[in-house]
Amino acid sequence: VKNEEILQEIEEDRQIQNSLCDTLSRQQEEMRKELDIITTQIANIPAEIIDIDQVNMLITQKASQKSVLIKNNLNFSSEMEAIRARLNQVSEGLDGIDIGSLRSQRQEADSIQEQIDKIKQTSKSLTQEIGANKRKTRLLDGIPCGDKFPDCKFICDANKAAKLLPTLSEQVSNLEAMKMELLADFGHLNAHNIDAQIKKYEDFKSEITECERALETKQLKLSSNVTKSKLFSKEIEDLRAKVKEYEDNREAIENLETLLREKV
Repeated sequence: VKNEEILQEIEEDRQIQNSLCDTLSRQQEEMRKELDIITTQIANIPAEIIDIDQVNMLITQKASQKSVLIKNNLNFSSEMEAIRARLNQVSEGLDGIDIGSLRSQRQEADSIQEQIDKIKQTSKSLTQEIGANKRKTRLLDGIPCGDKFPDCKFICDANKAAKLLPTLSEQVSNLEAMKMELLADFGHLNAHNIDAQIKKYEDFKSEITECERALETKQLKLSSNVTKSKLFSKEIEDLRAKVKEYEDNREAIENLETLLREKV
């Protein structure tokens, strides 16, 4: 009987030990699973420490900078549209001016003016010559002998001058008539209007050049802003990816020290 009691005690003790072993095994398995979870959480923490406040601030800044670029480009587009409209208007005005004909008329007017100036100069010289000859002929009135001494130099010069006066006067009259005709032709050409149209043509050409340069400059700025805007979009996309990464691992990131202690 005593031996049976001993055996029973041994059996009961074995069962207790087995129960303890089972309990320890379960606890060990649970601890292993917890360790695996902690290890996974730590592994998922980004290698780069994410300062979420700094990241959000950068997103706001870059979004604001991108917004400014977009607004500027809208202004550039509006300004370029206005410049193109003016460029079309000026080009139409330029096409409406026959510059070849105007320059030909201007040359004709210059030629007429040159002829008029020559006539004036010639007429002035002839008028001076007429005046000189008239003074010579007046010498005959003061000489008692009149034409009795044809070989006398003064009398001879005075007689020649008297004979030349009608011819010189006729020449002056002819020149005056020619001048009046030329002045009429010059007036019909309206040189002042020709000059105004030529100036208008040159002004149009200058304005077209200025418009084209302005369009080129604004197009370069617009293209540059588009490139910068795309760069900001990419940077914002990358920053938002960091935010998502942070949110996906927020608990692990914020409890990193605790996780490390738990792992130990």
